[in-house]
Amino acid sequence: MRRPPTRKGKAMTSEKIKASTLVTITEDDPDDDTKGLRTKKLITTASYEKNQDNATTDQQCARCGKDVSNPAGWVHIVGGGVQVLHPDDEDKYEDMNPADLGFYPVGSDCAKHFKGFLQDC
Repeated sequence: MRRPPTRKGKAMTSEKIKASTLVTITEDDPDDDTKGLRTKKLITTASYEKNQDNATTDQQCARCGKDVSNPAGWVHIVGGGVQVLHPDDEDKYEDMNPADLGFYPVGSDCAKHFKGFLQDC
């Protein structure tokens, strides 16, 4: 029996494995506003909602929900909140799309999960 991939001694679920890879949307979905663009699935931490409830500022990390006073970068959240847009595809993405949630800060601890997708704002 084959063992599942691990990261730092912990078994990774197939969802975590897929989330760590770059995805290109190619399906023929008329409602898909990111068709043909490079995106990454946005996966939040298990404590995201709890961290947001305890937040004391109006800037929380897009991944963990903790307060961010000095962001490591920003991510452009699209697809109604489930995808992060690659910076090189910004000019191809339609402006004023209702599924565009805008830019959100990312804390230094979570920045490694958005490698290649962080932007300076």
